[in-house]
Amino acid sequence: MASNEKFGQMRHKAGVLLDSVMREGERLGRMGALLMAIRTLQGEVRDLQVEIGQFVCRNRDTLAAYPEVTVLLAKIDRLHEEIAAKQRGYEALKRTAAAPQEPKNEE
Repeated sequence: MASNEKFGQMRHKAGVLLDSVMREGERLGRMGALLMAIRTLQGEVRDLQVEIGQFVCRNRDTLAAYPEVTVLLAKIDRLHEEIAAKQRGYEALKRTAAAPQEPKNEE
């Protein structure tokens, strides 16, 4: 009879543990779903911000009355100039690739 009682206690403890594990799994699943939804919404916000920025760049003449916009557009222009200079440097290096050299014979 003692072994039946111990077996019953072990079964009860296993059931309690299984319930606890299942509740934790459900909680973690809900947390993961919420985190994915948050990341999706954050991505949508970033996409809209990019769209706004592209609109501003396309309509720079109309928005020139706003000093904040003109400062940012000037920064973009400087970055484009820097990109163009670096691309020219890259292309120049690409054209002047070193010819393969014979290994030196040091006898």
